[in-house]
Amino acid sequence: MNLLKIESDLKSFKTINFKPTGLNIILGDDPINASEEGGSNGVGKTLSLGIFHHCMGAKNSIPKIASKMPKKTFTLHYYFNNNHNSITRSALGNEIQVNKNNYKISAFREYLNSSGFFYIPENSEYLTFRSLIKRFARLTKKDCDHPLHTESEKDYPALLNSLHLLGLDISLAIQKKKLKNDLDSITQELNTFKNSDTIKSLILNGKNPKIQLDKTLSEIEALQEKLDNFEVVEDFKEIEKEANNLKNIILKNEREISILEFNKKNILKSLEVTPDISKQDLKEMYEGLESIFKPEILKHFDAVEKFHNTIAENREIRLKNEILEIDNKISQINDSNKLNIKNQQDKINYLQGKSALDEYTTMAKTLVELKNTYNTVSNFLTLETGLNKKKFNIQEQMIQEDRRTLDFIECSPLTDKDQLFKEIISHLYDNAAAGIILENNTGINQLRYNLKIEIDGADSDGIDNARILAFDILNLFHGSNHNINFVWHDNRLFADINPKSRALWFKFILSKLKNTNKQYIASLNNENLLSMREYLTVEEYREIENSIILNLKGDKPENKLLGIQLENYIDDEE
Repeated sequence: MNLLKIESDLKSFKTINFKPTGLNIILGDDPINASEEGGSNGVGKTLSLGIFHHCMGAKNSIPKIASKMPKKTFTLHYYFNNNHNSITRSALGNEIQVNKNNYKISAFREYLNSSGFFYIPENSEYLTFRSLIKRFARLTKKDCDHPLHTESEKDYPALLNSLHLLGLDISLAIQKKKLKNDLDSITQELNTFKNSDTIKSLILNGKNPKIQLDKTLSEIEALQEKLDNFEVVEDFKEIEKEANNLKNIILKNEREISILEFNKKNILKSLEVTPDISKQDLKEMYEGLESIFKPEILKHFDAVEKFHNTIAENREIRLKNEILEIDNKISQINDSNKLNIKNQQDKINYLQGKSALDEYTTMAKTLVELKNTYNTVSNFLTLETGLNKKKFNIQEQMIQEDRRTLDFIECSPLTDKDQLFKEIISHLYDNAAAGIILENNTGINQLRYNLKIEIDGADSDGIDNARILAFDILNLFHGSNHNINFVWHDNRLFADINPKSRALWFKFILSKLKNTNKQYIASLNNENLLSMREYLTVEEYREIENSIILNLKGDKPENKLLGIQLENYIDDEE
């Protein structure tokens, strides 16, 4: 794939005509505080790269343009498979046309994945056109932070994409991630069970699940036997209530008998007391008083005695009648109590060994809960045993994979690429130790390798940028699994590299591109270009100047890439 042209239906847009091979420079003299992220202040060097990515299926690579002129379109022309091709996409991004065939974004991305720009194995997670093309055209600052990573890319995808471009077999890397995922899945499954209310309660209370299982089984068997012999009385509560009522009646009667017995006792005591006085007693009382009382009065003693005797007899009869009446009443109450006691006992005997339906229901519910607890604990123990076996098997496989990886690394699969990388770096820095290091990662993680792109002894400010420049060029000329014939480096990758090293880099690029079908596209500030001049011959500098395909200036909007001040733009179609 070689880039030919980027154009737009925005009339003021500066069309970018690429040389199909060789060095292509987009030059710009940005004003102070110019934005390099496609904003309104920058002249458009980075914006041109953003438009390229927009045409190649990126999301949100030209947000300000999308909001200000959503209907405007940008077209990328490129050469691939001996054919001239074009991709047109609206600024908003929802309308895409490839060689006059219309696509939605998801279908368009599938088209890019399958068009042959990159070799992407089937079912290769994380290997996509978008993940790979960003390594040939780094757009954002985070894309330019590390040679192996692009923006928002985690370690495993970064490793996989880098290995793929280096031509290494990625099956070992994929297998380790699979094994680690399987291991994590087992751990998660165990934790899910351990976090269930039943198991968590056992563990938090310091109980051994196996011992608790045996205890629960015993409780289940005992309760089951009780339920099997359970006889439910539908009117249990009513009969129980009647028995209790009889009990209360019996107690009330017993209290009444006690009162009657007490009254009877008092009456008997009253009978023992003689209230009358005999004639003899009266005579003895009045003996010697004859001189005081008249003889006629003394003659009435017989009549008085008879009167008192009559009263005493009547009292005795009355008290004895009361006793008889009490005895009869006690007898009646006792007879009633005997019947009540019998009825109460009959009801108690009837309810013996039986229970109410709600009690049966409660016991049955308890049995279900016990069985659920038993099943949960039993399943946990069975699962724990099974999963631990799987866990050990996976760990054994991981050890075997570690050995396989060690054998693979001992074959020095990156020797050629490492040597080529060293040669590329030597054109930037003299006597700088550099290399590509591949190590076996035996940790319990997803990463099969520790892959490192190293440069020692160079100036620290430009070290990361130099690693990226060299690694990208290595992949362009000597990489695998791609049909991309260009690298596009933005000005930010040159900003921290000293002018001499930058000059040596472009001198190397000019030499490297000769007699090849490759393109090297670079956006540069005027200052970064001019500062290289003293380290280049006149011919070398002239050759670089002749490679300028677009000169953008910040003196007025017409000289910027869009040819307008974006904030002041009004869509003429609205």
